[in-house]
Amino acid sequence: PYSYEEASQLHETMLEKDQISGAYARLFCDKMGILAGILPVLIAWAVAVGGLLKSSRHMPESTLYGLGASHLWTRFFAMSAVSFFPILILAIAATVELSIGLQALGLSMNPLAFVSYSVVWLIPTVMFTVAVGLFFFSLTKGSAGVFVQFGIWYLSMLRWTDDGLDPVKYGV
Repeated sequence: PYSYEEASQLHETMLEKDQISGAYARLFCDKMGILAGILPVLIAWAVAVGGLLKSSRHMPESTLYGLGASHLWTRFFAMSAVSFFPILILAIAATVELSIGLQALGLSMNPLAFVSYSVVWLIPTVMFTVAVGLFFFSLTKGSAGVFVQFGIWYLSMLRWTDDGLDPVKYGV
């Protein structure tokens, strides 16, 4: 427990250094990370299935599986960008909303906090999710990637304890 003076000093340090926007940006990324852990695999699966169906009509089976690494990398980065774009739009909207609220209180904020935290925190999550989807789709030519990523996502939502995994009990 902090004394009043220590808590007051900690509060002032947070207002000056973190400028409140850092805390809100971390909270934003925490909540968006939940969605970024599962939704991009659905996009990757849909694009992969659509590409397989379209390609199989125009190319024989032997050329379909020999498309090459550059094609897969292009598809991977395109799906990652498409999956991250809505997060970026929401980060900008949250920045505008928070800046309006903080201006009314006379507080300052870092205008790049939401975008920078999103880039550092959420792009790796989106890229991993898309990679799992593409890898398992390429491996099985089915929807196994969705199920594998759902399992990874579900396990990451559980709280780790000393005894192993323990489901999060909200309000209990």
